[in-house]
Amino acid sequence: MLLGSCLSLPAQNSSGVESPGTASYTIAIEVEFSSTITQGINRVMVELRQGVPGSSRVFNTQYFEGRAATVFFSNLPAGSYFIAIGNGDSVAVGPVHQFSDGQSVKTRMRVTQSSGNVGTRSRKSL
Repeated sequence: MLLGSCLSLPAQNSSGVESPGTASYTIAIEVEFSSTITQGINRVMVELRQGVPGSSRVFNTQYFEGRAATVFFSNLPAGSYFIAIGNGDSVAVGPVHQFSDGQSVKTRMRVTQSSGNVGTRSRKSL
């Protein structure tokens, strides 16, 4: 499932280097999916990706163990972001969120094998 339609470029300072932003994203995650996503490993990778599925890059990566955790991403430049959850080639993909400077978002995400606002995609297609 693709959500969003625009690609936001990171803020850059006058030297052309990406400037750290002021937005933050906190996600309470609960996972209930098969080993195709976790690859049989109890440690789950959560990527914060900048852009939209099909045209994104990894902005930051966090890991957690078990079935539930809270992950925190900070210093986000304004733009579009989404979460990719999983260790293998097939990952769970959350909806695209647009962040503005200074914005602080807190959300809960429950990832299952069924439907919802989290789809499954090939990591290579992100």
